[in-house]
Amino acid sequence: MKRFEHTIQTPNGIHAAPARQIVKIARKYEDTRITVTVDGKTVQADAMMRLLTLGIRSGDRVTVT
Repeated sequence: MKRFEHTIQTPNGIHAAPARQIVKIARKYEDTRITVTVDGKTVQADAMMRLLTLGIRSGDRVTVT
């Protein structure tokens, strides 16, 4: 399992446009489960609404697995 951490640096955090890009990339790897974790909450990266429920803001540190 691969994992990395990243600090969100965009002023608006992860809103609809970047979430859509993340989902598009995650769906290319349909045989792989990609998750995003912030503040102890984890969601799968292939569903935009799930990503948006995390409320990721600028400066938040996220873990992608």
